[in-house]
Amino acid sequence: ISIVPGTANPRPYVSEWFSSSKICVSSKTIEDALIQVGYDKERLFVTGNPKYDYLKKLDVNKARKIISRKYKIDLTKKIIVIGMSRWHENDHVWISELIKFSNLNNIEIIIKTHPIYKIRENDLNKNKLEKIANSCSSETYHVIEDIEMPTLLSASNLLITDYSNTGIEAVLLEKPVISVNISKEDWPDVQQRLEKYNAAIYVENYSELI
Repeated sequence: ISIVPGTANPRPYVSEWFSSSKICVSSKTIEDALIQVGYDKERLFVTGNPKYDYLKKLDVNKARKIISRKYKIDLTKKIIVIGMSRWHENDHVWISELIKFSNLNNIEIIIKTHPIYKIRENDLNKNKLEKIANSCSSETYHVIEDIEMPTLLSASNLLITDYSNTGIEAVLLEKPVISVNISKEDWPDVQQRLEKYNAAIYVENYSELI
């Protein structure tokens, strides 16, 4: 038995992912995507995803106490989490500006770095964070690596992301989502899905974000 861990698009390379006799998928959409690339419907089973059940059972008050105790985050303020799937070209620029805006407007900012940077591209991650630190040396913000994203989202008021699956988690937690593409990269399928399902506000410049 194989379990599809996240989303699956109907692209040719997906046809080589699974060789097991039974494949568990979390939704009809993923089932349809796998059928489109040649998987036999008899091998596919729509089971839901225990991760999503977990999200719906999170204790918001407990999550807020955790981040308050560990990072001295002021729970009387609105909390914005920035959780990108990776660093993009100009992320350090607009994030620095957003930190300054948030400090002026009594908002707590949390940057949740992607776990991938613990294993690779450490220099890129360090460089981006150093640029933000240099630009915001007199500002208050938080860089968090060791608390899982569902806990942060549960405690927050807003998620800012790119095309990360974190956006799905935020929607399930009934948190508003802004999808930021200030580097104007080519995300046609992402933008179409966001608009189709009204899952997030898609922005391509800083003034729109503000």
